Amino acid sequence: MSDTPNDTEASMEQVRDLLFGAQVRQIEDRLRRQEEMVIKRLDDLQNELRESLASIEQKLSARIKDETHKQGDKNASVDSKINTLKNELEEKSRLLNDSLNRAEGSLGGLIADSNDQLITALSEKYQVQNNALEALDRQLRNDLVAKQTLSLFLGQLAAKVSENGDSNGDTHN
Repeated sequence: MSDTPNDTEASMEQVRDLLFGAQVRQIEDRLRRQEEMVIKRLDDLQNELRESLASIEQKLSARIKDETHKQGDKNASVDSKINTLKNELEEKSRLLNDSLNRAEGSLGGLIADSNDQLITALSEKYQVQNNALEALDRQLRNDLVAKQTLSLFLGQLAAKVSENGDSNGDTHN
């Protein structure tokens, strides 16, 4: 019962799937979890930014109202303070926005680096396992050839012994 090349390839593919299937699924799960963590962290950062901006706006609005009530007749002074507070709010908003953009960029870089490292590690493991499978395949093929050669030799030996036995048996009769 000899295996055809297609059977051998199919068997090798099954062995590869058995060896690497779990690793691929683990890596895919890790990537998915990392993406979920990054998305959650970005959502958290955006929520924190919104809350901080809302808090700053409330504090500034409260301060503006307080200053307006205190100053009453001093509109020029109030206008100056209002502009200053608006500028502070705009600057803080810009700083928070810049900080969020840097955090997003940093997280994107971390994801890309992690993804590259995982791909590299998986490729290396795949190559090592593939090399091992190829070496095993070569050894099995060599063993098969050696067994076939031995079988052929033993068959020939049996034929000669049988011939000799028949020729020896004819002379004794």
